[in-house]
Amino acid sequence: MVFRSFLFSPLRLIFPLYLILALLLVMPATGLALTETLYCDICGNLISAGQYVQFPDGKTYHQNCFHRAQLCPVCSYPVKKGEAIRTLSSGRVCHQSCLQQTDICDICGEPICPGASYRMIQESGKKYHAACFDQVPKCGLTGLPITPGSGYVRIGNETFQKTEYDKSKKCLVSGLPIVNHGDFLMNPRSKTYVLAAYEKKTRMCYSCGDQLIDGFQVGANLFLCSYCYGNGIKNDQAAQPYVSAVKAFFRDQGAAVPSNVVINLLPPGQMIEKNQPGLKGCCHINCAGENGADASLSYTVELLWGLNPQVFTSVVVHELSHAVIGRALIDRKTCKKPVIHYEEGRCEYTAYVFARSRQLPAYIIEGFSKNQVDNYRKEFLYVQAHPPKSLSVLLTKMDF
Repeated sequence: MVFRSFLFSPLRLIFPLYLILALLLVMPATGLALTETLYCDICGNLISAGQYVQFPDGKTYHQNCFHRAQLCPVCSYPVKKGEAIRTLSSGRVCHQSCLQQTDICDICGEPICPGASYRMIQESGKKYHAACFDQVPKCGLTGLPITPGSGYVRIGNETFQKTEYDKSKKCLVSGLPIVNHGDFLMNPRSKTYVLAAYEKKTRMCYSCGDQLIDGFQVGANLFLCSYCYGNGIKNDQAAQPYVSAVKAFFRDQGAAVPSNVVINLLPPGQMIEKNQPGLKGCCHINCAGENGADASLSYTVELLWGLNPQVFTSVVVHELSHAVIGRALIDRKTCKKPVIHYEEGRCEYTAYVFARSRQLPAYIIEGFSKNQVDNYRKEFLYVQAHPPKSLSVLLTKMDF
């Protein structure tokens, strides 16, 4: 009677819906009832029954095939036989195509998989596995990791990428790049650098002024670098062509040098003046007369031994300028020399004009405004800011 009642009851109309709902509730979570023909994307066989795995893009796999396959750590899809792959250092394999679409660690060259911890350099945009970044040394110039297999230079406890180190400006004493290592000085002639921390290990060449290591001790207190020692003017015969060229320059400027100037090279290692060791030359003017007669003037120019030719000629111009000034302005009856304002500046300016006209090296031309002897530098800068009508006026008139 119960069964007959059911057949004729309204419940018979909704019973199928309850049945379908019950089947859905007991079905495994990894699969659904097949409503279309599906094939496994790994083995290629029909998925006829049982549990299976389906991705959002529609790719479907037998559950057993899926669990047995190796999964690409980049895309999480199975790696199928015949696909182009790459085996990673961990032993896992990934699709070659995935490597072209994901970030690669610049140290190990392997993909940075989704969810992996990484470091990124903002300036370059490069990314690194966190573990790789923490394990390798960093370049002392760029701060970037030094990748295994790339060239590097190690000095003390610092490491530098070789390509960066080779193009950097380096301290000639320590070999360290001058960047990020404190104050430094530049040697004008040799265009080399010395970090302030290593300056005491160098000596100043009295000819060119560079602070260098290699050179020669000349006498007790003077030092010549290898370049100046090898090329320096060391005797009258070597000096003569340069002196002649300087005298010709003065004639061309209408301020001829006195004919009785004597030029002496001091013995090796002898200073011009002990209280002014920066001087490279000096001019002595002797005035002799008696009974009111016009005095005669004589001139002696002393130069340091071993000055290189460029420095030698600029010093000769300066000292011969003193002789020209003396002949023009010393009173021949009293032998008194008036106070000549900016005399050192006048001589420096004359040497500056000569250096520019003969295209001497930049360290000579620029050196006039950087002279370590204070009054020389200040007076030169004044004359340079108030250029004379001519060198003849500069050297022969009280007011130029």
